[in-house]
Formats: sequence, structure tokens, C-alpha cells
Amino acid sequence: LVNFTMKIRLFRIVMQTLVGIHKDKLMPAFHPKSFASWFKKRKPSPGKNENSVVLFSTCFVNYNNPDVGKATVEVLEKSGVDVIHPPQNCCGMPGLNSGDLDFARKKMKSNVDSLYPYAEKGQKILAINPTCSMTMKKEVPAFLEGEYREKARSIADATMDVNEYLFTLKKEDKFNKDFKSTPGEVAYHVPCHLRAQNIGFRSRDMMKTIPGAQVKVTAECSGHDGTWAMKKEYFEASLDAGKRAFEGLKASGGCVSSDCPLAAIQLQQGMNADERPEHPVQILAPAYKKPEEGGYPTPVEKEAES
Repeated sequence: LVNFTMKIRLFRIVMQTLVGIHKDKLMPAFHPKSFASWFKKRKPSPGKNENSVVLFSTCFVNYNNPDVGKATVEVLEKSGVDVIHPPQNCCGMPGLNSGDLDFARKKMKSNVDSLYPYAEKGQKILAINPTCSMTMKKEVPAFLEGEYREKARSIADATMDVNEYLFTLKKEDKFNKDFKSTPGEVAYHVPCHLRAQNIGFRSRDMMKTIPGAQVKVTAECSGHDGTWAMKKEYFEASLDAGKRAFEGLKASGGCVSSDCPLAAIQLQQGMNADERPEHPVQILAPAYKKPEEGGYPTPVEKEAES
């Protein structure tokens, strides 16, 4: 129902008047099936090998784009990593952005209760969305107190970005490089909240492990900034703020990728593109397949593969 009404011009004008979301802002669609429900129905991983990880799928992946979560699970399992997906909710960042600290702390405490047992056992917690990984690493311990703060620190120490973790597998020679096809040119946008974590350009590094992949980096702000770009008074300014990112990605050519789902929406609108940029794990996942199996049209050459 929401997806249908969001396409109606009159509804968007009314929504702009009542809620303040700009009538022309490209918005995320809701998926009919959540990532959590998909994960529950699949054959569960035993979660007992040394590379077992906890996946923090994030609200956007769960409700709007489960395909990113599915690709993440696929890539991790290609390298023999068991994936666990415990109960979880919003990381709390929307509450921090709007000043609703009660909402933020409530969500943070719920996640601490669910994730701490895994962090206590030394398991890594992988967050798909850079905003969520940054929040869990830096903000949650700062906004909770007492016993919750101590547990939040343990969770922060265990939290990694997905490609940050894959890079550790690569360094330990545990990352599966059996790629069958290649995307060729990739224009990669590095989100602000990922750069703020000072972990390096690990998504770029992982995409470059695909033979024949030529990854060109654009490290400019998309101009989305949480809900700022959605507001009627800032929508036009947000597109101006993202111009350098739009132009840089257009100049790079090839398929476009970004770790941030909201930045991806902004990039699609600012570049006037037909397709939305995909998460780096969505670049990796098809590369494990041959062209006739659903991979990229260009197969990996035997010389490059060796």
C-alpha cells in the first residue's frame, strides 16, 4: 500500500504539506518479505566453527532491501563462515538524529541484551549499514550507562563492517577467491560514515579481488545525511551538496556501488540513473557464478584466475 501511494503525485504533495518530506524525493520501497523472515526459513548454520559471525542486518536491509542481506550471507558462506541472525532492532541512530534520546536508548538497550552474549564469547558482529556499525562502535557506549555501558563496549569491540571482516579473512588467506565472472569497471562511492571509522577502503579492496575488476573510488558526500535530504526545505540543497559525488561516479563509468543504502538512493536521483547503486557484497556475490549461472556477462579469464 505504501509503495503504491508513494507513486501518486497528489499523495506526495499532501505528504509534503503534512509531514515535510519533499514531493520529489526518491524514497525507498518496502519489500513484501523481510530479511529476518527469509533467514528463519532457510537451513540454519550450526554457528560453531571458528569463523562463526553474528549478522546485524539493519532496518533498511530487513524491511527495504533483503537482497543485500542475502548477498552478504552468500558471500560469507562461500568462505566457510557460519552466519547467526539473532533478534535485533534499530541501532538507535534515527533517535539521535532527531533528538529523541528515549527512543534511541530503548533500541540500544534491546540490542545490547540480544548481542552481548555473542560478544562475550568472542564472536564478531557484522553490520551491513555503515551508519549502524559506526553507531554501535562509537555512539551506543556513549549514550548508555552502568552495566549497559560496559556491555556496549564489549559489543563495540566486536563490531565490524562486513567488508572490514572479509578483509581480515583475505589477510589470513581464508577468503574464497574462486570467482567465475567479472563486473569489469566499478564506480565505488565511499560513504561518510564508513570513512569516519578509519578502517581504510575495505570494500574497494574486496571488490578488487575479483579478476578483471577495475574499481575507481569517489570519496565525496552524497548529500543525503540521514533524513536531511528528505525534508522539503533541504532537498534541493542536498542535491547541490552531492554534485561532486554524482560527477565523480559518472566520470568513473561502469556499475555503481555504495555501502550506504540512503546514499545509494541519493546517488540514483542525483545521477538521474535508471538503476540504484548496489552494495559491494552485491558486486562480489554474482562474481562467484559463471555467466550462464546468473553471474556477470564477462567470464574470468583462465590466465587472470590463476
